[in-house]
Amino acid sequence: MSHAWFRNQKKVFIAYADGTKKNQFLVRKGKQYFHLSSQKEIRKLSLKQAYQIFLMISTREVEFRGIGSFQNLRKGAGIK
Repeated sequence: MSHAWFRNQKKVFIAYADGTKKNQFLVRKGKQYFHLSSQKEIRKLSLKQAYQIFLMISTREVEFRGIGSFQNLRKGAGIK
């Protein structure tokens, strides 16, 4: 992963697992950032909060699961 993820303006996500091995998502939509939990709760994040999660993923403090773009997902497809 690179910091290019933050410069890209597309609707993209990074999937990672928290300490309990449940999937979490860091989502970027334009210049807005969101956290989607395994309980399907969505929380808006500041750039600083999103970057802190990104650093945790980059330094492997949490388990990286994948990266993707919502433009490339088919209906019903996703990370399991």
